[in-house]
Amino acid sequence: MTTRGSHLKRSLLGVAAALVAVSTLGLGAATANAAPGNVDPDRTGSITVNKFTQPDNPGSVPGDGSKLDTLPAGAKPIAGVEFTVTPVTGLDLSTPAYWDGLGSMTVDAARALGTGTATTATTATDGSAAFSGLPVGLYIVEETNIANGMINGEPANITAPGAPYLVTIPTVIDDEWVYDVHTYPKNSVNAVEKQVVEPGTPDYSKTHRAWSITATAPKLGAGDTLKALRLSDTLDSRLTFESIADVTYAGAALVEGTDYTVEVQGQTVALSLTATGIARVAGDSGRQLSYVIHTKVNDLGDDGVISNDVQYFTNLNDIENQIDSDPAVSEFGSIRIDKADGSNQKALAGAKFSVYASEADARAKTNALANDAGETVFVTDDNGSTLIPSLATDSATHQRDYWIAEIEAPAGYVLLADPVKVTVKTAGTATPTVQVVENQKTILPNLPITGGVGTAMLTVAGLLVLGGAVFMATRMKRRATA
Repeated sequence: MTTRGSHLKRSLLGVAAALVAVSTLGLGAATANAAPGNVDPDRTGSITVNKFTQPDNPGSVPGDGSKLDTLPAGAKPIAGVEFTVTPVTGLDLSTPAYWDGLGSMTVDAARALGTGTATTATTATDGSAAFSGLPVGLYIVEETNIANGMINGEPANITAPGAPYLVTIPTVIDDEWVYDVHTYPKNSVNAVEKQVVEPGTPDYSKTHRAWSITATAPKLGAGDTLKALRLSDTLDSRLTFESIADVTYAGAALVEGTDYTVEVQGQTVALSLTATGIARVAGDSGRQLSYVIHTKVNDLGDDGVISNDVQYFTNLNDIENQIDSDPAVSEFGSIRIDKADGSNQKALAGAKFSVYASEADARAKTNALANDAGETVFVTDDNGSTLIPSLATDSATHQRDYWIAEIEAPAGYVLLADPVKVTVKTAGTATPTVQVVENQKTILPNLPITGGVGTAMLTVAGLLVLGGAVFMATRMKRRATA
């Protein structure tokens, strides 16, 4: 090989090293192989950017500019990311002398040489964006818009854009000049989810609502530095914070004060990782951080719908990022029982009711649902009404079935024989689901009626007795005078 050829090889090796150095999330396009033959200055080439998430093994993808047949394990294509390719005009790579110094060149240094007209393209569903018809030269590849990144039709929530990197056309792959170059810049992505922890049954006492929060930590590549990770939850005004529990990362328990801290300011509850916690994440990045936040429901408001989300903050490579979870929704409704006389609709006070989650429980009168005070029996007032608030409803159907059973009827009335099914609608206590329950008076034995058969029979019997007495008295008188 000639001296000039060896010099060119050393320059290309330097470009490869520089590409790795300047891009922590992108992959360089030059290689360390020798370059036989001369560069054809009249040819055009292309740069195809293939965008995907960090793979399970971030160092598993070689950055030699070749096309991969399959993506590495754990990598997912990211659509909707905008890239910009800008030619560097201050050097002409068709001239051997201009290859000098490429090995140590940075993106900033290349930009300082002068740049031409930039071209933009957006990645397709397979994560690719192609820039074709590019003359021989040096190019700056930049990730210029990550806001619309999508993975399988869902927001990608990219943690930070990849650093810009340099690509030469042509580059060397397997000792050959290649004019169509493939690069594989990667992104770390964030994900967070908040859900209501549904009670095992729609228990009336469960006004102490729990909310589960799960955040996926960024998957770190070579040279990435995670500096902060925080989850902040501004609770609905109708909730009161009680506690945070079950904090884990990758399934292992974290310790408050050692791995994380909790700060409560008004309605805002923030969980932040300490330096120790961040080190645990960095040692096994891309796993799930989970915890449960416990709250007390103080009021249903006008609609009975309590919605809450969580904000997820990260600082990766000095780039701050925030995403919000979808809202988690807990819904409630109320029952107002109106008790009335079945014959005249007059309000009845003193009727006692219990509410049940199933018809079987209502018939057996077991497992009555209790409020926070432990009460399971609700008594109608002078208006014949009793309100049973804070009954959980389904956030998908906005209703739920309950059964009420009469425990004790007002004096003089027949106890309701069967439980009553009530479909409770999501609403505040001002607009409860109203259930009218009627009772019938107790049926008493028949009483004698004045002037009726009973009185007539008594009269006849009395006359017979009286007549007998007169007859006996007359007979005794006759005997005495004889």
